[in-house]
Amino acid sequence: MSYEVNMGNYEIRLDANESFLDPGEEFQQEIRNVITQIPLNRYPDDSCIKLRKAFSSLYGVDSELVMAGNGSDELIGLIIGGLMKKGEKLLIFHPDFSMYSVFASTYGRELVSIPRREGYLLKSKDVLAGIEKTGARVVIFSNPASPLSQAMKREEGLNIVENTDVLVVVDEAYMDFSNQSILDMAG
Repeated sequence: MSYEVNMGNYEIRLDANESFLDPGEEFQQEIRNVITQIPLNRYPDDSCIKLRKAFSSLYGVDSELVMAGNGSDELIGLIIGGLMKKGEKLLIFHPDFSMYSVFASTYGRELVSIPRREGYLLKSKDVLAGIEKTGARVVIFSNPASPLSQAMKREEGLNIVENTDVLVVVDEAYMDFSNQSILDMAG
């Protein structure tokens, strides 16, 4: 399975999680100033300590529980490729973020895809039933859902995490567009 990026020239590209706002000259100058202070002959901090601390401060999460990556694709790939064994089942509910199935295929994980109910809103009872029915080792879904923009209620997400022993990955890449995040439960 391959992933194809839409390379069309569009003013607004929310599908790629890109901002349509120009950051402005002041911000661009600030970046140029910071770059001049970077020792380019040295490896950067591969633990991303400053970035993880800034994120933890902003979102109220212990920085030891934060991992930085080159976008969510890299982190999703690490989860599927590193925390699952070949042949283990990854449960998704479609439609959802296309990279889940791409990485399942890339790493030889068995993908089990269940269609969302009419209206596309994902419910905890559907996820828990899907886990039980399929014997999946990992379940992953985006919340708010990509590309649907619907957000699962916080209580529904917590119900899933609290009522299964499988690894539940809640991809909250778009959490800033919702008030239903379960990020504060990390720990």
